[in-house]
This record gives sequence, structure tokens and C-alpha cells, in this order.
Amino acid sequence: MVKTYPRKRYAYLLTPSGFAEKSRLAFQHLSNFHKLYQVTRQESLALFNTLREQGVEQVSFCGHDDLTEIAYMSLLEARLELQQIMDTACEDSFLDLEVISLADGVDAATGPIVITSLQRAEDLKSKLKELGVNEKDILGPSINYEDVLRRSSASHTTGSR
Repeated sequence: MVKTYPRKRYAYLLTPSGFAEKSRLAFQHLSNFHKLYQVTRQESLALFNTLREQGVEQVSFCGHDDLTEIAYMSLLEARLELQQIMDTACEDSFLDLEVISLADGVDAATGPIVITSLQRAEDLKSKLKELGVNEKDILGPSINYEDVLRRSSASHTTGSR
């Protein structure tokens, strides 16, 4: 059978060992994502439960990426309300909420601001502080993306022995 491929595209054949390696890498990627999901979900839920116990009823999210959705599920489970979501790029939406600019979000925030981006957490925290937000009002992940991946890789290494 002859197949045509568009220019600048390549077809390749995998050897059995190449196929095994590709499968191993795919499994590792899925395992990393699962671990990231578990860790961020548990940490978010613990944070929101603590806030609820302190009398907080609503929070603002800062940052819009995969962690936002995970944090939102934990927020609902803790029975808190999402006041708004803000980010540096505000041409997007999250569920039925418009993502607003950091400046507008800071002006409207009435409670804690929770960083909901692992990869941009430090940058977003700096920008919030530049806009006058008190550091004690900025909450967020105490972990970072690389830490989760390191933990996941270490458990694969020790688990396979």
C-alpha cells in the first residue's frame, strides 16, 4: 500500500524496543498528570476547608490554567463561592465567568486571592504585590510543578524495584 504524506511530514516505523519505550513514556506522562491532579486537588481542598473554618465565604482566583479547574472542584466541595477570576491575559473565560485583568480583580476582591497556576505562581504573586495586595491575602500552591514531577518520578523509580 502506498501512502502520501504532506510535505514536511515524516512517517517512521518503530522497532519493538522503540514501541516499548514510547509506551513507557506515555505511561509516565499519564502517571505524572495523575499525581499532579491528586496533589493539587488535596492541597486545594485543605486550603478551602481551612478558609471556610475561618469564616471566609468567597475567594478570587488568580491565574487561568489546568489548576484552575482542579481548584474550582475543591472550592465547590468546600462550599465556598468563587467571586471572580483574574489573569494577566483576560481575553478568555472560565465556565460562565469572564476572566478579568489583575488590576480590575484586585480592585473588586473582597476576600483572599488564590493563585491557581502552578507554572506562573511566583510571577502572578509578584504582580499582585505590585498592585498593592498584602502578602497575607495571597494564597496558593505550596508546591510547584517540578516538585510534583520529581515526587512522581521518585515513586516510579522506587516502585519498580
